[in-house]
Amino acid sequence: MKIPSYMRFQIAAINDLCVDIGLAGKYQADADLSVSHKRFDLYVTTLPNGKRHTDPEAITLTCHLSAITQPGWGAVKTLDEGIEHCRLELEAIIEHLEQLRGESQEGQPS
Repeated sequence: MKIPSYMRFQIAAINDLCVDIGLAGKYQADADLSVSHKRFDLYVTTLPNGKRHTDPEAITLTCHLSAITQPGWGAVKTLDEGIEHCRLELEAIIEHLEQLRGESQEGQPS
């Protein structure tokens, strides 16, 4: 199974947002694409600068791309359900990152 092209673009946009957030200097944002023969996940962790990934301020969001690549993954039964599941997870990640980017850029010259 393949990841739809528009989702690949969303994953690229997530990486771009992480760069923007990091360059703004208020937050850290890490994106990690984990691929193995059984699992395919995108993990995004955000946290204020000076904090650690284990601190309560750290937020980790995950997109379980296995819902598309592994038929019958978890509660997902069909490819269409898997695509919808991942679409919602990717949109939540992008929304979170866009919010942090906005907070990071407040008061900075454009």
